[in-house]
Amino acid sequence: MAIKTDEDLNNVINSVIKEVVEAIGERAKKLLQEHINVDTYGINKTNTGKPRINKSYLDDTGIPSYEFRDVAWDIKKFKEGLNAYAISLFYDGDKMSPPSMSSPYLHGNSYIGMDRRNELADILNVSGIAPEEDMNSMKIRSPFWDNFEEELKQKLGNWLYTEFNNRGLSIPSLKNARFG
Repeated sequence: MAIKTDEDLNNVINSVIKEVVEAIGERAKKLLQEHINVDTYGINKTNTGKPRINKSYLDDTGIPSYEFRDVAWDIKKFKEGLNAYAISLFYDGDKMSPPSMSSPYLHGNSYIGMDRRNELADILNVSGIAPEEDMNSMKIRSPFWDNFEEELKQKLGNWLYTEFNNRGLSIPSLKNARFG
């Protein structure tokens, strides 16, 4: 496409920015899932085999449902104003399965009427043992969201540089930029 007017330039730049914002959103979601693996589930980054997790997960099977990582987090894309694109990485506990009599410790404790799906993100973002523990374990956790935010701040500039560069725009000052 030949750029002949300001409007042509605006359309090209806006489409690139939209693609970059969407790509950064996907990268951020993947990074968050990695932190949930390590900090919440206890899956070692270097050993992707058998995770170090609670035996009490899913009624003594030792295997979590992984719904907290795979189902509860999503990206919302929206356009604000005339030419601004943004994404939001958000948590929706209602997307996960509730505890039931067949799986009483799934995201809470159905024996005592406790459904913690909507509070789970706050409960698990701790350094140490999660408060109000009702999962029959004293598993030590790391603050997945806090750790995610710190790493995101470190990586964001390089991601922006890479995503713009992949679309033919080189902005060297982004490569080592720190956010936050």
